[in-house]
Amino acid sequence: MPILRSKSLREILFPQKTLSHSVERLNHLYHPMRVWMTLFFTSLIIGFFHKIGHVIALSLFVYGVILYLRTRAIALSLRFKRNAPVESTEMQSISLSYDVINTSAFSTEQILVQDRFLASQNAQIVLGFSERLKGSSAQTFNIRRICDAGMGEKKLGPIEAVVTDPVGLFEVRVEEPEVQPMKIFPKLEVIPEYPLSGSRESFLYGLYDVPTRGESVNFFGIREYTLGDSLRHISWKLSAKRGQLLVKEFEKNSNTNVSFFVNMDGREHTGRHAESTWEYIKDLLLALIGQQVSSGNGFQLISQKFFIPLGRGPEHAQTMGVRIFELNPETDTSNESLFKKYLTVLPRDGTLVYITPVLSDRILKHIDELAALRADGMSVRVILLDSASFVQGKIHWSTRGVLEAELHKSEEVIKTAMHEFRLKGISVSLLKLAGSIGSQLLKDPVIHSGVTRGG
Repeated sequence: MPILRSKSLREILFPQKTLSHSVERLNHLYHPMRVWMTLFFTSLIIGFFHKIGHVIALSLFVYGVILYLRTRAIALSLRFKRNAPVESTEMQSISLSYDVINTSAFSTEQILVQDRFLASQNAQIVLGFSERLKGSSAQTFNIRRICDAGMGEKKLGPIEAVVTDPVGLFEVRVEEPEVQPMKIFPKLEVIPEYPLSGSRESFLYGLYDVPTRGESVNFFGIREYTLGDSLRHISWKLSAKRGQLLVKEFEKNSNTNVSFFVNMDGREHTGRHAESTWEYIKDLLLALIGQQVSSGNGFQLISQKFFIPLGRGPEHAQTMGVRIFELNPETDTSNESLFKKYLTVLPRDGTLVYITPVLSDRILKHIDELAALRADGMSVRVILLDSASFVQGKIHWSTRGVLEAELHKSEEVIKTAMHEFRLKGISVSLLKLAGSIGSQLLKDPVIHSGVTRGG
């Protein structure tokens, strides 16, 4: 049901102060309501001395009541119909259709309709009427918006209309509180195969060669024949030469179990909407998980907010994708190490992929932990996001000095972290907002004299 609200007399006569109050003050001095009230009270005073004053005051009062009732009737009679898709894809342009219906007998030109589309950075939708909206009629508006505010559950609404009378005395707002949900799915980016290592303990066939005995075409060595060995693996030439049966062994083809650790500490994240570190991480995760499904690998997701245990296949990827939509930065004040907290669920001899934005020196505290996991047999890979690249050129002048100092500090931290990771034999990649994920993911950033360059 529409919610009706009239602008109060206090709001008209005594508007709240804003940054542009000095400009608005001049406009409000000549607001029609102030002019009307001045004329009304002046006429009342004149009425004490001459009858015509009371006649004018009564006429002004009746005219004001008629204007208010007419404006209110129009506002109450308005109906809105929005036609919008229930789902879309990131960066897709969609069409929104609006029908504004006037069920009253009055015509009006003084009407403004607004809506909010939170799936777009240009969220405000304003419908301006170029012609009079006649009584018992409707007008249709078609608007296009780009879904560039990130993936996940977004909202459309509420619709609000502002109706004023022809003179401008009264302003009545009517709101349609119903909000339409819309799912924005990610635009999956095809990226090159991210290099991982096979698990020696895996019994499932996969894409990776591991230096243990198996059934691949890569030669591993020679040993004596034992009961049960396949006859097709016997090396007849060597057996004849040495006078005993010898069999050939080959490397094992296996898959791996991947643990994705994602740092969602709000103190490290920057940006806005689609051009934010957390939306970039979502796109990256979905692309990497798609590769694990194709490769037959197991995968699990760990962040400060939730833990999705190990699984494999399209159904597990779909379950994880729904939860990835919910990933948003939150300040983590616990200072609890994710690696220690979830150490018991990490598959032995699997792969750990740590994804984190870098804005402060907190990343340096995790280098030794990751190095220890690598020493225990895990394959460790690190993906760093340059948080500074998500806000460069978008800093407001009032905070530029402080933030630019922080961003410069983060550049130095990234250089130090990458250098330390490489010293400990950990593979590290650096991603920035500019450019596609795929073009940056497999670049090998090399540090020269304290400067990070793409190799």
